[in-house]
Amino acid sequence: DKKVPLAVSYKLKRDYLQQKVNRLPREAFMTDPFLQPDECAENKDYYKSGWDRGHMAPSSHMLRNLGVQQESFYLSNIVPQNHHLNAGTWAYLEILGQYFAKIYKDIQIITGPIYMPGKSVLTIGDNKVAVPHAFYKIFLYKAGKDIHVLPFILPNEPLDEEENISKYLTSIAEIEKNTGLEFLFNLNSQALHSLKNSQPTMW
Repeated sequence: DKKVPLAVSYKLKRDYLQQKVNRLPREAFMTDPFLQPDECAENKDYYKSGWDRGHMAPSSHMLRNLGVQQESFYLSNIVPQNHHLNAGTWAYLEILGQYFAKIYKDIQIITGPIYMPGKSVLTIGDNKVAVPHAFYKIFLYKAGKDIHVLPFILPNEPLDEEENISKYLTSIAEIEKNTGLEFLFNLNSQALHSLKNSQPTMW
């Protein structure tokens, strides 16, 4: 109903960062062909709206072949995003994801919008695409039987790029509270509770 993804999850491997194709131009944004017309945003919704078409799975992580690069420009992967956030702190988080993939070889990334309970929601365009109040991004990697997580919440507004990114660290439990989604539900209950409620430090 909001014409945006609730969650986008993908694996980023070190091998995927070997660029094989160039990033597509802005003209590549398109309605997801696998969705019905009333299920997805259109480019005209963003036109002169004042909001960027913000990638959830970033195109910079999808350069290993033309197919995944094109899919990253489907509007089902896009959310209205403040331009300064998109080009600044959010872009830094995307670069951080590449760094983690190089260090840990294989990471999982989960990301999406947050609509704060009880707050009014701005919409744009004829399709009433909902502008989120914030965004979350969760980095995960496994080392043996241990799972390490690094969850962030960033408000959908201009942020001071000089700020330490650790200021926006949070817990998975906090993201779940604000999204109504459930993550990592396949773990046993004791490990799950500890992982979700931990306040991690930067890797």
